[in-house]
Amino acid sequence: MPRNAIHTSIVRTRARAVRESVVDVRRSNKERTMSLNVPLRAEFVSSFVVSAALLCLDVQTELVQRHVVPLFDAFTRAEFDATAVTLTLLFLNLAFVFSPTFVRASKGATNNPTVYVLRMLLGEINATRAILNATASVLAHACSFAVVMWTAKAFPWALPGKAPMVPLTPNGGFKAGALAETAVVAANFIFFGLAERSFSKALLPALGSGFYVFSIVVEGCRYSCGFMNPSVVIASHALAGDLFTRRAAEAVGTYVVGGVAGSVIVVLAAKALIPEPKSVRRARATSAAAVRSISRAKSAIDKRPTMPRSRSKVAKTATKTAI
Repeated sequence: MPRNAIHTSIVRTRARAVRESVVDVRRSNKERTMSLNVPLRAEFVSSFVVSAALLCLDVQTELVQRHVVPLFDAFTRAEFDATAVTLTLLFLNLAFVFSPTFVRASKGATNNPTVYVLRMLLGEINATRAILNATASVLAHACSFAVVMWTAKAFPWALPGKAPMVPLTPNGGFKAGALAETAVVAANFIFFGLAERSFSKALLPALGSGFYVFSIVVEGCRYSCGFMNPSVVIASHALAGDLFTRRAAEAVGTYVVGGVAGSVIVVLAAKALIPEPKSVRRARATSAAAVRSISRAKSAIDKRPTMPRSRSKVAKTATKTAI
């Protein structure tokens, strides 16, 4: 009979250890999810800053052409037109935004609702967090547009070369624009995902920025201009005061549909082409094995023979000794 008691104790000890393993796996998954939950204040501030910087690309181009291009003209005969300068500045701006320094400073803010849609579809964050952060990004873009355009109007000397803001609409219409936006979103996300697994982290900002600039050059603004960010379109129509018109609804819908469709394609491609990280597979396997072990342990405990009351004291002593 003491042997049965020892067996029962061992089963219970194993069940306890396995249960603790499951708790550890769930805790690590929860911590990883929490690390992707960007604070709303951080998302708003980061989106505001990034939006203002990109909205002032024409100002940056004007300043570079005034003060930097003449220096190059003194040493080389190469011509730098406004488009080439703007694309170069766009690359540099995005490379800084994607850099580890800015990511740490912004606490992982994405500055783009489309990215939160993708993370939600991948199961990295829940729907509530995705909606809240996407809303914060949209509001930040609207506020940034308003501040920049007010500054350009009140203090034109502070933002030389700032062009008037017009509502953004897809040049190819709803269907062609949505298809083009879907292609740009899917291509950029898939490329970044593959680059993340193939190159060092130090190269990722330059690779991601370079591929995005390449994609919008190929698209050539014939259909959607490849904004990849509905916040920009929403903010432009909000500033123009026609956000609730049919024209604005079609324009915003083009980029929302394109962003969601592109994210869905990325999720399907990730499941089919990109192998699951070893850490995730290990955690899932550990969790499944733990659940099976607990189930077997409980079954063994339930099927154990009933001990007579006269020997219960001996069994308790053996159990404590085994533990």
